[in-house]
Amino acid sequence: MRKKTIEAIYSAKEALDKLVSDLSQQSSLIGAVKGLSYDYRIENAVSGNRDLLFVPHGPLTSKGPEPRFILVGDNPGKNEQATVRYFDPKGSAGKGARREFASSPIALPSEFDQMVLTLNKTPIHTKTTADLQRLYKSEGPHRGQVEKLLSHSQERMAEIAWDLACGIEGATLWICGKGHLRKGKALQSFGARLRSLSEKRPALPIWVFSHFSHNAFRAELNRHFNGDTPTMEELAQLGAENRKELLGF
Repeated sequence: MRKKTIEAIYSAKEALDKLVSDLSQQSSLIGAVKGLSYDYRIENAVSGNRDLLFVPHGPLTSKGPEPRFILVGDNPGKNEQATVRYFDPKGSAGKGARREFASSPIALPSEFDQMVLTLNKTPIHTKTTADLQRLYKSEGPHRGQVEKLLSHSQERMAEIAWDLACGIEGATLWICGKGHLRKGKALQSFGARLRSLSEKRPALPIWVFSHFSHNAFRAELNRHFNGDTPTMEELAQLGAENRKELLGF
């Protein structure tokens, strides 16, 4: 692993930890929203990521493989907020991502956790992305503050993801989840900020695909390629087409 890559990962982790700390001071606004009570203990209403890149035997070193992807989900779900680990291997998204990245056409040469950096579009926890939309559209005396909190969190996460991608030569920024990136949806601020950042470096590889949960990503590939397994070039083309359609660049 290159020295520049290690520095970029630690810088992203520091920025994420600071964002989570700042947002946690306002997390009571989220708890006050009606209809978002859950039947489990919420350990982290705003959840960071314990390891952007999982290293089983200590700190990052030059001996580790160079990351190939920066994978960005929606927001921390039930398992992620409890374990403080994005794309937790016990959750639906984490299981699906590991299965797909081990299969053709991606077929990573090393373990998922050693070659894929994981982020989210916001560190604010909800059980489902649909609940995030309810939070975004919530009524009440704190609506403006909640909307501002959501927007700010997404803009900073887009900046963190962008800086990380720029700092790792050859890595692809993979945006997971399409529906809520559109205008008027809960995660539109992430897409808008990423679009403005892309003007600085338009050649940076950024792909957008459906979620890994509930086999949605594989279903998208099957529809587009009539059940055949695409090549990596075809996968890249589809990811770029999705990005242009949803984000406009």
